Amino acid sequence: MQGIQDIDPREIEKRKERFRRVWNYQPVDHIPMGFYLDDLSTYSLREQCENGRIQYEVNYNNIDFLLQAIPDDYIPAARVWPGYITVATMFGMEPHWSDEPNQSPGVTGKLVEKPSDIEKLEAPDPARDGLMPFNIEWLDYTRRNLPEEVLLTGIDLGGPMNTAKDLFETNLLYTMFYDAPELFHRFLDMATEVQIGCYREIIKAVGGIDNLTCIDFDPLWAPEGRKGFVSDDVCASFSPEIFNTFSKPYNSRIFQQWRGGRIHNCGPHPSIHEYLDHDPPINGVNCSFTYTRNDRPEV
Repeated sequence: MQGIQDIDPREIEKRKERFRRVWNYQPVDHIPMGFYLDDLSTYSLREQCENGRIQYEVNYNNIDFLLQAIPDDYIPAARVWPGYITVATMFGMEPHWSDEPNQSPGVTGKLVEKPSDIEKLEAPDPARDGLMPFNIEWLDYTRRNLPEEVLLTGIDLGGPMNTAKDLFETNLLYTMFYDAPELFHRFLDMATEVQIGCYREIIKAVGGIDNLTCIDFDPLWAPEGRKGFVSDDVCASFSPEIFNTFSKPYNSRIFQQWRGGRIHNCGPHPSIHEYLDHDPPINGVNCSFTYTRNDRPEV
């Protein structure tokens, strides 16, 4: 295939069909692979995260390169990525950048130092607070300025439990499972509704869910009707019982809006046998080879 200005829609559809067949456990000539390119040779990660126009330029060049380099499986996708901190900034937290410009951003401080702090939190506006206006602006810009065959990823929103990790003092995050479970559930309920609202704004910004690889950050194309996606990295550090009580019900509320799809946890995976059994069931796992290979070689 030629570059980004010469995309053959028939070829892209052929590649999508191969993915559909694999997700449906049907025969294919080969198992397709997903590709995404990070290029930090000209602009640092910080420069890209903070400047939508730079990010658009890098996306354009990476997609152009991959279309010419990959002969069969590549489905072009651009990713608007301000870091994984969007929801935390919506609650009022400030981004934190280290001295290393290619390290992902975090957030400064903690909002919830004691359980009663949860009662002071107010649900942010999915369209107006934190980094969401930036996300919406550049999703819309990228969608309008790239060929229609180029998809976009959603924004890296983490998941309800990841939001708790960002906002809560670290020890409190783990003691609240036992000391204040009702308040913890109240927070997770709010965080889930905020995240669902953000996904709706993201879908609106790109002109419909079929213009997304999935509702969140993964550049691997998910077939129609299976675009759900939730990150739950924190579940690497607690038991399946905690996962079933505090993660799965809130992840499931997102999957009830966008059925099927995947859950992300870099690894390790103490609850992996619970992952697919959400309500409704999901289809797969997005994980890190490095942090999964030792304890879950079957993945």
